[in-house]
Amino acid sequence: GDINESCRHGCVALAFQALSFLDIFFALNLESSEVGKYTALVLTGSYESRLSVSQGPLLASITRLSFFLLVMLDPCHGAFGHNLIRLRRYLKWCYILSNQSKDTLPNTLDGVYVSAVYFMYESAEKCNGLYEVAVKDFSGYKQRQKMLLNGRGLREILLELYIEKHDILQLQLPRNSFKNMNAMLSRCIPKAG
Repeated sequence: GDINESCRHGCVALAFQALSFLDIFFALNLESSEVGKYTALVLTGSYESRLSVSQGPLLASITRLSFFLLVMLDPCHGAFGHNLIRLRRYLKWCYILSNQSKDTLPNTLDGVYVSAVYFMYESAEKCNGLYEVAVKDFSGYKQRQKMLLNGRGLREILLELYIEKHDILQLQLPRNSFKNMNAMLSRCIPKAG
C-alpha cells in the first residue's frame, strides 16, 4: 500500500518535472514564424536519446507523459488543469509536425491521436464520477467548479482533435466508438456562414 502510493507520487512528480523542463521549448506562440516552430522541434529532438529509448519523436513521448498525468492526477487538483493546457499545446504541435512531415512520422502521431481520445474519455469519466459524489454530499463548491472547468477543457481538446483529425479517428477507432463520438461532437461544431 504505502510503497505503491510512494512510487505513484514519485512517478507523477518526475513526469511533471520532465514536462516542466520541456515547457520552455513548446511555450512558443504557435502562430509564430516557421523558423521558431522548426527551432523548437529541433531543440527538443536532441534530448530524446538522453531521456529514454526512442519511441518516436520527442513530441509523441511527452504527449504520452501528459496522458499519464491526465489519468493519475485528481481532477480537483490544480496540476490537472495545468496539464490540460499543456496537453492542448502538445496536440497542436503534433498537428503542425504531422502536416509538415513527409516520412512515417504521421503514422506514429496517428497513434497518439487515438490514444488521446481514450485517455480523455477516461479522465472525463473520472471527473463526472467525482462531481456526482460532490453534488450528493453538497460539499466542495470550489472542487465542483474545478471539475466543471476541467471537464469543459477535456471536451474542448477532444473537439479540436475531432475537427483536426476526423478522418484518422474514423479509420482507427472502433466503429461504435467513432459513431458515438461523432453523435456527441458533431453538434458542437460551429456552423459556417
